[in-house]
Amino acid sequence: YRRQRQMCIRDSLSTGGSATVGQLVERHMLLRPNLRERTRRSYRNTIAHLQPDDLWSRKAKDVTVGDCKLYFTRLQQGGLSYESIRNDHSFLSSVFKNAVEEGTAGWNPFSFRLGFLQREPKKEREALTPQQQAALLEFMEQDTYCRRYRDLFLILLHTGLRAGECAGLTVEDIHLHSGYLQVVDLVIDLEIAAVQV
Repeated sequence: YRRQRQMCIRDSLSTGGSATVGQLVERHMLLRPNLRERTRRSYRNTIAHLQPDDLWSRKAKDVTVGDCKLYFTRLQQGGLSYESIRNDHSFLSSVFKNAVEEGTAGWNPFSFRLGFLQREPKKEREALTPQQQAALLEFMEQDTYCRRYRDLFLILLHTGLRAGECAGLTVEDIHLHSGYLQVVDLVIDLEIAAVQV
């Protein structure tokens, strides 16, 4: 089925510029069978945003920068966050960049900056006060379920490690006598990735 789909898309792309944006996106995905699951999920989200929009079925050669900007404006007005739109923009720009390289698109209408969109103000994070930390640890000590995680929270509170960094720690990474931790790996979606420290 996959091979048939590739041939069908390739045939429609080679018919003199009649490819739609959706066909370019599908071709882009077919050429990337070995994506990491997290990347594949991100791309699927972008595709889910694009498919219901008229832009999906438009001929790629007819899409203008203005069409693309209006598309992102619609997404933002529909409640999509700036960060999600930025991910969508990056993906679609990559789709068209590759299509230009393959000769299935004449130019990349997504090669613009997103400065016209409003960014949400960043929420300032507040660290727990010493009193809040003490109350949390006291609660964890008394609660039969949370008690098992108290040492983990002590490490998080006193080192400033992120959850993924802490989850990647092994016994070999903890040097109690020397008083330091060595972050070598981190856990992301149950996958272990090396971190250059």
